[in-house]
Amino acid sequence: MSCSTILITEFISLFLYRHLYNLKMYVPYKERQSRIPVTTRRVVMQRCEGRCERCGGKVPVFLHHRHYRTLGEEQPEDLQALCKECHGSAHRDEHGLWWNDPEEMIIFWYGDPYGG
Repeated sequence: MSCSTILITEFISLFLYRHLYNLKMYVPYKERQSRIPVTTRRVVMQRCEGRCERCGGKVPVFLHHRHYRTLGEEQPEDLQALCKECHGSAHRDEHGLWWNDPEEMIIFWYGDPYGG
């Protein structure tokens, strides 16, 4: 990765952080750490049967938030069981930039699907 690419990436990250934080849409990563309800976690793990819900591989899976709107009160449909590779790709956009919140990535590149 070139120096200019890194600088552009840092600029975009800083811009997004400031823009979304000022609009009270950005929740710092530490505050987004949730304790997924045990029953929800159990339902998702039973649903996936030990397989990645994206590629179908039978590997260790991790719970991935589709969004953070129900943080702490997640329902099974708010989560996906993904392998490490698919989980990483869920957080990267088509330019290879990393996004903690995949929903923020969609809003940035394609606009707010909720009209906000």
